Amino acid sequence: MATETMDLRVDKVVTPDSKNVKRYGYREADKVLVVEFVGGGQYEYLDVPQDEFERMQNAPSVGKYLAHEITPKYKARKLEIK
Repeated sequence: MATETMDLRVDKVVTPDSKNVKRYGYREADKVLVVEFVGGGQYEYLDVPQDEFERMQNAPSVGKYLAHEITPKYKARKLEIK
């Protein structure tokens, strides 16, 4: 995994080796997980605790972790890409 700059107002950006997730980041101030998918969509997952973000970073598969642990538990909103 590599860390890079992501223009989505996040504190930390991770670029995983994933077929579905292009990159993701976390905003500590408001507990928001921001995910950009390979297909181009970007979503914010709200009220995600930092330890959940850390578990996602350490998961063997970021895409599976997102699908099974994040998406069912946290409200999401699609971001408009300008």
